[in-house]
Amino acid sequence: MKSLSALAGNEPAPRLLPVHPGCCAVCRRIEVGAGYAPFNLHTRDISRIIWTCDAHIPLAREIYTMKPNDLTEIEQDALMDAGDAAGQYLDGLQKTDIATMTEAEWREFLRLIVDGFGKSIAMRLEAGQAPF
Repeated sequence: MKSLSALAGNEPAPRLLPVHPGCCAVCRRIEVGAGYAPFNLHTRDISRIIWTCDAHIPLAREIYTMKPNDLTEIEQDALMDAGDAAGQYLDGLQKTDIATMTEAEWREFLRLIVDGFGKSIAMRLEAGQAPF
C-alpha cells in the first residue's frame, strides 16, 4: 500500500488489474484518468488504483473487489456475446469470408467486437453476475 506522500511524488501509482496502462479496468478501452482506490483514514494509506473510462466510473468500486480470476469468467462470456453480435452482422451482410468485406464493413465488424465486449462486461457487472 502506498502512502499519500509517496503518491504525491514522482513515483507512478500501481495498477491493480493486469490491464495495459491507459486502459479501463472494466472494458479495456482508453481510460480518462478517473481512478478508484480505497483510502484508510487511520493509516493514511491509499490502496492500489484502478482506472476507468467515462462510462465505467460507477463500476470502479465493484470491480476493485473482484479477483482477477473472477473477471476471466465474465470476460469469456463477454467475448462470446461480442462474437455473437459480430456474427449477426456478418449474417446480415450475407458474407462468410471476411476477405470479401469492404473497409467500412471490416471497421464495423471490429467495432462490434470491441464495443460489444466492453458493453457485455459492464452489463454483467451492473447486473451483479457471479463470475462462476
